[in-house]
Amino acid sequence: MPDIDPPADYDGTPRRHLLAANTPVWRLHPVSRSPFEFAESTEGDRFPGRAHRGADEPRGLVAEILLRSLPPTDRFRTLPRVRVKGRRMTALATEDELELLTLCDATDLAAVGQTHWLITTTDCDSERMRRWTDWLRDRAPEAAGFIWPARRAPQDRLVVLFEDRVLRDKVFQPDPLVSVDLETEFGALWLNTLLVHHGYRVSPPRTRPAQR
Repeated sequence: MPDIDPPADYDGTPRRHLLAANTPVWRLHPVSRSPFEFAESTEGDRFPGRAHRGADEPRGLVAEILLRSLPPTDRFRTLPRVRVKGRRMTALATEDELELLTLCDATDLAAVGQTHWLITTTDCDSERMRRWTDWLRDRAPEAAGFIWPARRAPQDRLVVLFEDRVLRDKVFQPDPLVSVDLETEFGALWLNTLLVHHGYRVSPPRTRPAQR
């Protein structure tokens, strides 16, 4: 029954989560773009719309984005370097407290008439998922966005903040906390400390032989 349209006769109350000020929010983004940027959804984004997508921990974000469509494994596999090309991981700190609609456990999901289908389905680009996004937003007009567990790292939380629900220049503090270019040798070493939890590794960039 979970793969259904939103209920027409809903009279419940979505549960909320308060994201405290000074909370780190990690963002995986192209080097050419600012980590503060709000962007249109791309293929595989669970909740579409123009938004800022991140996570409270980098491990969940790595699994959600870099390992998307790659099979889970009980032995080590190599992540193609094309997936880290031109990418950077940045941690931002929230400026003020943000109210979010939470979808983190069975109680949260039951409060909106759903089950874990909503946060685990791979059919993220369907019209049905878009209807659910619009419906959830309508049920919680005060919420700046949603928070839910990462599929491959359920102890970590993914966060989406909708551009039309926040003041863009007031969401995050102006200076990033951490910034790592994943295409570099250091980036590969740092990323492998996260990928090891998922049974993957990434090779460091090849170094050119010295000219004689």
